[in-house]
Amino acid sequence: MDNNPRIPALPWILIAAVLGVVGAALLIALEPSAAASRVLVIIAVAAAVGAGLAWIVGQWRYLPERWYWQSAAVGTGMFIASMVVMLGLIQAFDAFTTPRSAPAVVAAATVAEPYTWVQLTGEKPGERRSTVRSIVPANAPCPMLVLDGQERPMVARRSVAPAAFPVVVCELSYDSGATVQVAGHVLPARPRQLNRVLVIGDTGCRIVYYRAAQDCMRDKEWPFKVIAQVAAAMPRPDLIVHVGDYHYRESPCTQPDRCGASPYGDSWGAWSEDFFQPAASLLRLAPWVMVRGNHEDCQRAGVGWFFLLAPPSDVTPARACQADGSTKASTYPFGYALSFGDVVLQVLDTAHAEDDYGRFERAAAYAANFKALTDSADKTMPQATWRWVLLHQPLWGGSNLRTNGDTASETDSIAELHDAIERSGVASLSEPARDVFKNMVDPLSALRPLVAGPALVLSGHVHAFEAFMAGKTEPAQLVIGATGDALDDPEVLGMDITKERTAKLFNRDGRLWGGVGFGFLVLERKGATTEWTATFHDRGGAAVLRCDIESRVCAKA
Repeated sequence: MDNNPRIPALPWILIAAVLGVVGAALLIALEPSAAASRVLVIIAVAAAVGAGLAWIVGQWRYLPERWYWQSAAVGTGMFIASMVVMLGLIQAFDAFTTPRSAPAVVAAATVAEPYTWVQLTGEKPGERRSTVRSIVPANAPCPMLVLDGQERPMVARRSVAPAAFPVVVCELSYDSGATVQVAGHVLPARPRQLNRVLVIGDTGCRIVYYRAAQDCMRDKEWPFKVIAQVAAAMPRPDLIVHVGDYHYRESPCTQPDRCGASPYGDSWGAWSEDFFQPAASLLRLAPWVMVRGNHEDCQRAGVGWFFLLAPPSDVTPARACQADGSTKASTYPFGYALSFGDVVLQVLDTAHAEDDYGRFERAAAYAANFKALTDSADKTMPQATWRWVLLHQPLWGGSNLRTNGDTASETDSIAELHDAIERSGVASLSEPARDVFKNMVDPLSALRPLVAGPALVLSGHVHAFEAFMAGKTEPAQLVIGATGDALDDPEVLGMDITKERTAKLFNRDGRLWGGVGFGFLVLERKGATTEWTATFHDRGGAAVLRCDIESRVCAKA
């Protein structure tokens, strides 16, 4: 009789085999990097390795029976170690099998070819103006435009940091009814009416000192270029809207396998890598409306914003960010309006909304600017039935949402505090309390009561997609900040973008759809009506969620 019985091998082998088959099936069905596939494959292989080692230990000829639990502990340890090893192997597998599109580092003084686009930057009531922009090497002359058959020279914009931006930005504003050519290419015309609009946002690749760099060298991790190409291959839009945050390469790259020798800081090299190169397939596709984001404030990439993308009227020393990041922000015009028949666009600059200083004054300035734009539109554009408000930060929504089953709400109480103070009056507070409140107030809370009626608010800032729909007489909020930069935590809204939740955001009741995933938004008019749909497309162009703006309802596409 054997006084040292061995641990039975069959149960261990069967468990390992079942897990191995399930993991292998998932590995075949899903891409190797998919979360479910990774986890189950790791568990399957680790279980097999751990079980086998535990069995081997249990089969040792002279192992006493009382060592049964010790052998199980060895197996458990081997299981954990195997999981760690398998995770590393799968990461290595991805690194060798995923195609990398390593962008060449652009020397600060070079432009491979001129970047040319049409930008809409504001106009007086009754006007329809467009601006052609072109970026050329520092030693090259500005291109000649051909307007209705007549040559016109472009004008170079002023730069406050020529060392960081050794390129020439040329521009010329003209009546939108003219036919325009540059170097033999006919540029897209400003539409009289909008029927199809492409919306993107938060497109740059994040390289910062306080967290791991986004993998800028892999399309799967930074898909902006691919998304631009996919969107360009779809039916041509009448307008392209970027809701802000073009520049994210703020710090030197310390992980060469993820960001190579990437340029960084507020410089032409970083702007070229983050926006102009990957957006090249879209630049001449349709006129652009560029919204300034918080990453283009004066402490980040504001110098580049004013030099490359800001409206022509802003190129003055008093209004542009200086090379040291300073600005006379109180003199900056906060917005402008564009008319497209039955749709009026109100473009607001809220880049400094989150700055710690001057929040109370900024809230008042935002409100006054928006009210002036609205009053002007009501007088000069009475035919408009829709008001689209474009600003970087969402008025309803955000990355601080909390969900509980089928409900959602915001965790930030600043808006509620602001409302309470407005009801009782700031003057009722003590002077120290008043100063504290002025630094706490959310400047956007001054805009929320002013945006009313048949309005659509388009924003970014949150690296996800969100659609917040209140009543039919209330504004709708769409957030598209998922076109390139590292996505927010999936727990913000969960992964199911098509899931409907009852929501109360900043004292407004409505319904919320949203989730984390790269993609872009397309707004389309319903035939000859004044009604619109908004469709969120994933990175490959597949329609995921479609929202009826008129009825304030979204559903799986």
